[in-house]
Amino acid sequence: MLLLISQRDTKLRVLHIFRSSLQETLSAHSLKFLSEDKLNELIAALDGKPGDLLLFAADRDKIVFNVLGALRLELADRAGLRKQDDYKFLWVTEFPQFEWSDEEERFIAMHHPFTMPFDEDVDNLLGDKANVRAKAYDIVLNGIELGGGSVRIHQSDVQEKMFNALGISTEEANEKFGFLLDAFKYGVPPHAGLAIGPRQINHAYERKRKHQRRYCIP
Repeated sequence: MLLLISQRDTKLRVLHIFRSSLQETLSAHSLKFLSEDKLNELIAALDGKPGDLLLFAADRDKIVFNVLGALRLELADRAGLRKQDDYKFLWVTEFPQFEWSDEEERFIAMHHPFTMPFDEDVDNLLGDKANVRAKAYDIVLNGIELGGGSVRIHQSDVQEKMFNALGISTEEANEKFGFLLDAFKYGVPPHAGLAIGPRQINHAYERKRKHQRRYCIP
């Protein structure tokens, strides 16, 4: 079996592949890095049986989730486990407000600095940033993001905390976003938005037709 995952897209450092033979012995590149006892723990956690192929990735959460998600879909397609005529919608909610930037070595806004955090998480904006949730959402069809949006911050004190959490000083905030901060003085109603991409909708609809490519050109 040949597995191809784009290094450019995933930035994954290590994809571990190991299998348990019918004689219940282990064959794995991972044995160079993990003890057999540790691998047996992984097999137990995955409910692995003799003859199974088990795959796991080692890296930062975001990279591992993307890689194993792509791998899950690829294997499902190869095994014919996904019904090509099914169309399943879902909403993804409770996105993190912040994500860690290795380049900047700090938390940055996952969406943009105007996304409203959950009401109960506002007090954590200047503290436990990793667990602050955003009022952001995506609409997904068969694993393909069709669009997304968020509730915007409409309270001046929350916006000020958000800027402080991102290291934006009052002076810088006024210089860059003074027009917005001034508008808060007159009362801003709660508001939200959602943007849908026609090309993504077309891609989701045509995914099963691997030999046809249709694009919506604005």
